Amino acid sequence: MKKVYKTFIIISLISLILPNSPLFAQEEGKLGKKAIEALKNLPNIFLNIFKEDILPFWKKLWNWFLEHIWQRIVDWVKGKPEEELKERVEIGIEEEKKELEKELEQEKKNLWQKLLAWLKMRWLKR
Repeated sequence: MKKVYKTFIIISLISLILPNSPLFAQEEGKLGKKAIEALKNLPNIFLNIFKEDILPFWKKLWNWFLEHIWQRIVDWVKGKPEEELKERVEIGIEEEKKELEKELEQEKKNLWQKLLAWLKMRWLKR
């Protein structure tokens, strides 16, 4: 058990001394420079990932959306107003015909009434 404690204490001391050694400091400097160089290249790495992976995926998704979904929406929107306009025009024409027929009947009655009134006035004056 004493050997375990001694070994543990020796390893702890070595781990405390080793990072402060000049050899380790040189390695730290090299690692720091490599990290800085990697960080400088980070925007280019993100740009390449975006161009090679992300952008083609979204282009494919957008094209699929345009072909399958958007076309259905456009067809539905184009078709529905045309059908509604046709129905409205047909209904409007029918309603106008009915109104014109009613007005024509009224005018016929008024015309005959006016003609009869005129004839009565002509005949009564004689």
